[in-house]
Amino acid sequence: MSSKTIIITGASAGIGRAIGEMLVQDDHHLYLLARRTDKIEAWIDQIPPSKIKATVEIHQIDVSRQEDVDSFFDQLVSEGASINVLINNAGFAAGKDPVKLATMQDWQSMMQTNFFGAFWVAKRTLPLMPKHAGSRIINVGSIAGLQGYPGGGGYCASKFALKAFSQTLRLELLEDGIGVTSIEPGLVETEFSMVRLGDEQKAKDVYQGMKPLTAKDIASMIYFVTNLPEHVNVESLVTMPMAQASVFHVQRK
Repeated sequence: MSSKTIIITGASAGIGRAIGEMLVQDDHHLYLLARRTDKIEAWIDQIPPSKIKATVEIHQIDVSRQEDVDSFFDQLVSEGASINVLINNAGFAAGKDPVKLATMQDWQSMMQTNFFGAFWVAKRTLPLMPKHAGSRIINVGSIAGLQGYPGGGGYCASKFALKAFSQTLRLELLEDGIGVTSIEPGLVETEFSMVRLGDEQKAKDVYQGMKPLTAKDIASMIYFVTNLPEHVNVESLVTMPMAQASVFHVQRK
């Protein structure tokens, strides 16, 4: 396994944390980005030092703020950094209001983080990526970017936009030999539902009567893509629990 320089956004919890926990045990240089850097430090502290092989840099960045992203990448440029893999993972959902009750603030905040943040991080990363050398951009989307559902308008719109962005980017980067992969999970039990609904019981009810995916399940797929041979690109990975067949079809006990 070759050593790589990898950026992970949203590395404080959930899928970002899970893939970070895997990659930190390999000989890589990791840039772990998040708003809550204390949470990154906490999960790193839980890993036995003997298992940590990566060089780790933690940066407090809100990807929805262009100035945060630019400051980070300006530093990388000044250091002459080269990036092999970008894992665009930062994202969230706000509420489940139908369109007629939705607020501009909620929709703008989801688009700003889930889509515009991913776009700007990718744009700033591209000049630092070696061409024809196995470089990759991995965008963590959702099956909500493949199929809309009532009460998910803003979140679905942001993930549909990310999907279209990934497809466009793949075509534009073909001649540069830079891969682009969309990771599109179904129900994954993380803090996602708690953040979205703001109520612990309501968050638990999302997964009631079925076994959802775990953050580690999705992280293992990102890990797989990260370590693919240079000549291989996975366009997308759509993954759902065995008990889920679509946004609308979930088998509960």
